[in-house]
Amino acid sequence: MSQTSETWHKRFQVQASWTASIRSYLFSKAEFNTSHRILEVGSGTGVILRDFQDIPQVQVFGLDISYEFLKISKDNCSAAVICGDVNKLPFARATFDITFCHYFLLWVD
Repeated sequence: MSQTSETWHKRFQVQASWTASIRSYLFSKAEFNTSHRILEVGSGTGVILRDFQDIPQVQVFGLDISYEFLKISKDNCSAAVICGDVNKLPFARATFDITFCHYFLLWVD
């Protein structure tokens, strides 16, 4: 990466602001509030994971391939973060009630 992880984090924050209202609408329709275990694939620096940190009874997880992004995520949200590859998910089937991605599809080939 030519940019620093902190620069990426700032970019992700701006991008998240663009999608805040639609994300809120979609999350309410997906009944995230009634889920117990949620996974964001490609969670980056945790910007979207923060949306879930005040929901009681919910365990939130983030998966990203970038260890540097996950270090920032640990400083910015309370979600459990795992360094891993989406092509080889390190979870058993049916581990999560909801799995979603926000930035992930922008950055994969």
